[in-house]
Amino acid sequence: MSKVREKYIVGGVDLYHVRNRNEQRVVRCLQDEIERLGVINIPPQVIEDAYALALNQLPARYTQQ
Repeated sequence: MSKVREKYIVGGVDLYHVRNRNEQRVVRCLQDEIERLGVINIPPQVIEDAYALALNQLPARYTQQ
């Protein structure tokens, strides 16, 4: 099991599959907007900041498989 996944183990239960549905929606929207604007060479920190800001503006929508 990966170290990242191990962080989601609580009381022996794997919670890795519980996700905020808005995460993938924001990823798609950011990618679409970058492509639409034709922007290249965006520093990783800028993308990370935009991702975090967008997620913080939306209500959490957690789901599990």
